[in-house]
Amino acid sequence: MAAGSRSTGRNPGPQPRTEAQLQPPPEGWIGKVFGPLLLAVRFLSVIPLPAAGAASGMGIGRAASYFPVAGFILGGIAGVAGLVLELLLPVPAAAALFSLFVLFMITGGLHLDGLADTWDAFGAGPDREKRMRILSDSRIGPLGAAALVFVVGLDWSILASLPSSFRFWSLAAAAGAGRWAAVLIAGSYSPAKESGLGSYFIKAVSPRRMVWATAVVLALSWLAVPVAGPAILAAAGIVAYGVGHRLARGFGGMTGDLLGTVIELTQLAFLAAAAIFYHSGMIGAW
Repeated sequence: MAAGSRSTGRNPGPQPRTEAQLQPPPEGWIGKVFGPLLLAVRFLSVIPLPAAGAASGMGIGRAASYFPVAGFILGGIAGVAGLVLELLLPVPAAAALFSLFVLFMITGGLHLDGLADTWDAFGAGPDREKRMRILSDSRIGPLGAAALVFVVGLDWSILASLPSSFRFWSLAAAAGAGRWAAVLIAGSYSPAKESGLGSYFIKAVSPRRMVWATAVVLALSWLAVPVAGPAILAAAGIVAYGVGHRLARGFGGMTGDLLGTVIELTQLAFLAAAAIFYHSGMIGAW
């Protein structure tokens, strides 16, 4: 899609965190023990937590190991919000939609914004420079809007089809899997541009952090969906690598927006796989 056909008059979308916004660490043992986790949550959300130090490569690299936990926490918060609403209004579709809304709010919509920008950029044709220009434009065009409706609509319909307890655990685990996928893909490809916090993060992820993040997300997936969790995660991981590889080829590397796309599509893949397992009877009643 040509840049000129993109919509105008829209307020700039969610802005990525800057290095200055990552606050100094809390002092004492809390900062030493929970500092990387606090930074991971702060990096992936708009929750004003004290972060684990200035945004140094070492700090963000250490935090990458905790991305699955941070995602699990964010998804869990959204899941609890849905459970509370369902107690007051016993309509599963409304509870599922409210969970997604809460997740959108606490993450600032950054990953969905990246998804929309990525879809618009792909519509620009094979010219990489043109794609990169559109990717940097915060405005959303028709293709981006369609991608948002499609992905959020699938998330909603899948969650609404699940019983409340399984919906909660699935959303928490899917959010954790999506953030794990960002670590996996960031560590597998070079940045497509030198500027931006996304590029900074990509450079900071090491193979060691990828291994730790994978071990953590495997444990979380088993906790959320005993026995079947790792198999569901494997299905989502295949989608993550396929999407990541295609994006890296199309843009000459990774950016923060592209990682947002990986997060959203991996999260969707995890939810879809979990629903398939549940509705096929491969997972017991919850």
